[in-house]
Amino acid sequence: MCEEWPDILLAADAPFAFEGLAAGTVRALKYGRWRSLAPWMAACMVPAAEAIASRVGEGAAWLIPVPLTPARQRERGFNQAGELARALADRGVGPLGPFLDRRPGGGRQAGVRGALRRANVRGRFRLRAGLPDGPRSGIIVDDVLTTGATAIACAETLAEAGFRSVATVSFARTLLPLNPSREESE
Repeated sequence: MCEEWPDILLAADAPFAFEGLAAGTVRALKYGRWRSLAPWMAACMVPAAEAIASRVGEGAAWLIPVPLTPARQRERGFNQAGELARALADRGVGPLGPFLDRRPGGGRQAGVRGALRRANVRGRFRLRAGLPDGPRSGIIVDDVLTTGATAIACAETLAEAGFRSVATVSFARTLLPLNPSREESE
């Protein structure tokens, strides 16, 4: 994980490593537009999401999908993280909270490492109107967790809005090499 993991981001979990069938499933949802995979993927994520929800605070934690830029949303026709968050909400993990927007720019994250990933997402997220009053906690939902740069940027934006604690759950996560160099571990 990234060395600059903020205090507000309490936990991260995923049921699968991003390899083999799990990687193929993510690609089928994301690039093959197999939206029908999202409910099954979310069902696999439920134990991790419920465990994380118990760590982020009292009451129901909001399920906050990582947003796409408007252009990427139009290109794909849907947001894979949104589909996963909706399916988790349908399974009773928590209420759906699409509280973030993503500003254009920054570039794609796929195939990018370390510092460039962080630069791609720095300042790219903003809050939508309509945040609920009172203490808030959230679970950032995404398809894949790689360096943590996207989750960190989202968590920092939520912290600015008064979220007390945040965690992140994804369907799959990348595995760090046994002896990572500094750049690979970021």
